Amino acid sequence: MQKIIILLTIIFFLIAVSRVRATRSPFPSPNPSHRIHFRDHSCTQNDPSPTPTISPSPVPTASLSATPAITTAVTPQPRGEGYVPPTQSHEAPKCEAKDTTKLPINLHVYRKGDVAIVKYWPTEGDTVSVFYRQNDSKYWQYSLTEQNDGFVTIAGLGNKDISFAVMQRNTCSGGVMSHTVVDGPSKEWVLFR
Repeated sequence: MQKIIILLTIIFFLIAVSRVRATRSPFPSPNPSHRIHFRDHSCTQNDPSPTPTISPSPVPTASLSATPAITTAVTPQPRGEGYVPPTQSHEAPKCEAKDTTKLPINLHVYRKGDVAIVKYWPTEGDTVSVFYRQNDSKYWQYSLTEQNDGFVTIAGLGNKDISFAVMQRNTCSGGVMSHTVVDGPSKEWVLFR
């Protein structure tokens, strides 16, 4: 088996060497001596194979043609209240907004089929994060951040039992997580508290 592997290796090497000799540079060379040459040696015990030598080849130069200038206008991204841009020392952006401390009032969920409407009375903050997961999971699998206007509609839940919780926030800040509302699938609108 080793002899076959060695024989195949030698054959592949010889094929590669013959291709190198047959390959021409895609760039014209003013001097044909700037190509790869192999010294012609007769096979002796001290030198069983040809030794490649590499001569430097001139670097092709191309003249640049006039191309239209590409300009990109940078549109400032809207930032939330409390956002502080990074300083010249290349620090990461910091959120100066304070965490919320109040819970939403009257958190409840309406569920019909694969759609759930999470409703509550907002008490603080300008955004809300709704966290939800399948009931057999220990961790919050999904979240959705929206304006804090008192309701969030979530579709695509399938027929799984889902748990929901809400966190009111000030744009980039954190907040207090509400209690969990557990629901189940239904064909008609059903209220869960």
